[in-house]
Amino acid sequence: MPGRQRTTQINQGRTLDALRQLSTFEEALSRLLFVVEHQRPCGLILGHAGTGKSALIEILREELSTPTCTPIVVDLQTSSSTMIAWKIAVGMGLSPTPQDAPELLWTAIDDRLAGASSSETMYVPLFDHLEQADECTAAAVTRCCHIFARRSGSVILCGRPQVPHELIDVVRSMCDLRIELPLWSVGETAQFVAQTQEGKSGPQYTGGAIGVLHHCAGGRLSDVQQLLRLTGFAAETQEIEKIDAKFVESIASEIWRPVTQLDDVSHHPPTILELAAFSQ
Repeated sequence: MPGRQRTTQINQGRTLDALRQLSTFEEALSRLLFVVEHQRPCGLILGHAGTGKSALIEILREELSTPTCTPIVVDLQTSSSTMIAWKIAVGMGLSPTPQDAPELLWTAIDDRLAGASSSETMYVPLFDHLEQADECTAAAVTRCCHIFARRSGSVILCGRPQVPHELIDVVRSMCDLRIELPLWSVGETAQFVAQTQEGKSGPQYTGGAIGVLHHCAGGRLSDVQQLLRLTGFAAETQEIEKIDAKFVESIASEIWRPVTQLDDVSHHPPTILELAAFSQ
């Protein structure tokens, strides 16, 4: 188990390093860091399923993790409204108990932020899977945004384009930055494959293979990753040194199933990178 866990961590690290090299992710990360460093109230990341939103959140978490900054990832897919304040309090080192009421926790969070501003310490909540928020969860996220904004802090929101209507007002009034992650181009898929394969022994992909892989995956990170794993494993098993288009087609048609449901993806991909102007 430890060996498998280490392999997973290495593969995840390789994936994140490869994503950092893509211009879309590089620019998005730069803009998000600007929001935090200049204490803007809120930044918003949008993208359809499989475009790498959660990966971008993880890259941002790594970049923000410094002695003077503590990012706090809150996955709304697995967090109820009552858990949000508790998770943020834990991330801020407040040592809450499961019995603590949310109202008490929000007060403690506000007090910690007031002290943090004088010691130049930053806490940054990173909310993922925003589209999963129900009415109560959205109210907790909204409260968090207002508390942090009042203390000159920043909050990052991330999810699919269908932002819950309960959060529309806070998005419109507080978000200085809006980023839309697009589906990848074939060039970006090729760059990602090259970066993830760099320094690795084993089968190599031809240009034609990458074109087919991109077509099958539809430019979605999660599907590109899965198809890479399947074709790579199959090629190693069959002792194939070069993975060509025909080989990828056979794997895609016989054993591969997309991770992302087609209904999750818009018929009209979002713009390459839409950045709202910062308010002055």
